[in-house]
This record gives sequence, structure tokens and C-alpha cells, in this order.
Amino acid sequence: MFSIAGAALFLPFLPLLPKQILLNNFLTDFPAMAIATDSVDPQLVERPRRWNIAFIRNFMIVLASLARSSIFSRLER
Repeated sequence: MFSIAGAALFLPFLPLLPKQILLNNFLTDFPAMAIATDSVDPQLVERPRRWNIAFIRNFMIVLASLARSSIFSRLER
């Protein structure tokens, strides 16, 4: 929302119409409501699992490299 408001200051046109902003806001809030009503297994409440930091690190490295390569490929066009 802040990026759209900031872009509206510098662009000669509105990046999104107000209806589009409201629709975007609704579409992102709807899945968040489902997450809020999710229940947790009792075993995980009693003793939480430890995070696999190596898996998370490797996932972040792969995801960042894919995102970076796709950004550069778009800039080269």
C-alpha cells in the first residue's frame, strides 16, 4: 500500500485504481483469516520441533538466486 502511495507521487498516473487496491487487499486478507483459524497439533504445543536451519539456509540461497536471475533476465530485454 505504501509503495503504491509513493509511486502515485512520482508517476503521472495512478498505479492502481481504488477498486483494484480494495480487491487486492481483500484477496490477501482472505488467506490470512484461514491461517488465523488453523489449529496446532497437541504434540507440537507440548514440545515444539526444532527448525532445520541448514534446510532454511539452502532454500533461501536457491530462491534468491532464482529471483536474481529472473530479474536480470528481464532487465536485459
